[in-house]
Amino acid sequence: GRRSPALGRGLRMGQNAPMDLEAFRWLLTEPGQRLLARAAEASADPLKASAELRREAAPEHVAVALTQVTLRRRAEEKFGDLAPRMYFTPEGLEQATRLVVAEHRAARLQAARPESVVDLGCGIGGDLVAFIEQSGPDKAYVEFDKKGGPFTDRDLYVVVYGLDGKVLAHGSNAKL
Repeated sequence: GRRSPALGRGLRMGQNAPMDLEAFRWLLTEPGQRLLARAAEASADPLKASAELRREAAPEHVAVALTQVTLRRRAEEKFGDLAPRMYFTPEGLEQATRLVVAEHRAARLQAARPESVVDLGCGIGGDLVAFIEQSGPDKAYVEFDKKGGPFTDRDLYVVVYGLDGKVLAHGSNAKL
C-alpha cells in the first residue's frame, strides 16, 4: 500500500530520540487506533499511563501513542478541535501555522481564485487542512487533483492520504 509522506526519514520523537517508524505506522492500524484512544484517556501521570498501557501493548507502541497524545494536547492551542485527528512530530507542531491564520489564508485563497498557489513551506499542512475544512473534502480534493491547477507547480503538488493509506487526492495523478 501507499505510505504517507509524513512517514519519511528524519522524524523524531521526544527531544532528540529517533522515531520508531514501524511503531508509528502501527498506530494507523485498527489496534493502534484503539491504543491511541486509550492513551488519550489514560492517567495524566506519564509513568502511570505507561505502566497501565504496557499491560496490553508493546513498549514501543505505548511510547508512540503517549507521545502523540501529548503532542495532540499541545496542538489544541493551534488547531482546536482538529488536533485529536492529526499526527505530529515535535518540530512539525512547533513550526505549524496556527489554525486562525491558516483559515484566513484559505478564505483569501477561495476569494481570489488564483491560477496557481505555491506553498513553499515544509510544514505539516496546516494551511491545507484549513482549506479542506472551509471548502469541504470533496471540493478540496478536486482542486488538489487538477494537474496544472492552483495547487501544482511543475513537479510540486499536494498528495492527501487517508488513515488507511488510500490516496484521497494526488496533484500529479488524479487516478490514484
